[in-house]
Amino acid sequence: MMTDWPSRARVRPPQPPPGRVHFQRRRFGRTLLAALVLVLVTAFTPATLVVLLVGMLPTVVAAIADRSPGRHAAVTVGSINFIGVFPFLVGLWLSGNAVHDASALVTSVINLVLMYGAAALGWMIYLAMPLVVVAIWRLHGRSEVAGLRVRQKAMIDEWGEELERHPPRRSLTAK
Repeated sequence: MMTDWPSRARVRPPQPPPGRVHFQRRRFGRTLLAALVLVLVTAFTPATLVVLLVGMLPTVVAAIADRSPGRHAAVTVGSINFIGVFPFLVGLWLSGNAVHDASALVTSVINLVLMYGAAALGWMIYLAMPLVVVAIWRLHGRSEVAGLRVRQKAMIDEWGEELERHPPRRSLTAK
C-alpha cells in the first residue's frame, strides 16, 4: 500500500565542508598553544615578553590588517620583524633577563628603529614580490617566444616558404 506521506527516515543536518571543520580545529589548537606560550612567557620571563610586545607591534598590525586567505603579509612581516627583534632578545637573555634591562631596550630610539625597520623591510618584500614575479614571467615569455621564432625559422628552412604564409581567416558569423 503506497502513501503520499513523507518518509519517516532520519534526515541528517547539512554537514560543513570537510576542510572547514579541520581548519576550525587546527585554528583552535593554534590559539590554545599561543595562549599557553603566552602564559608561560609571562610567568617565567616577563622581560622577554616586554621586548616581544613592543618589538613585534608591526606584526600585530599586519595580522589585523591582512585578511587574505594565506595571511602572507602577516607571515612575511612577522618573520622579518622577528629577525629584527631577536638580537635584542639574545642580548637581554645574556645580560640576565631583567625587566629594567628590557625597559632600557624598548625605550632606546635606535633599538626601536632597528626593530621596526626590519618590519618595514618585511612590508617592502611583501609589496615587491608581485612585481618581481611579473617581471620574471615576462622574461620567461619573451625567451619562449624567441625560442619559438628560432624553431619557426628552422621549419621554414626545412619545409619551404609556404609555412610563412598565414591561412585565410574564417568569418565567425554564419552566412
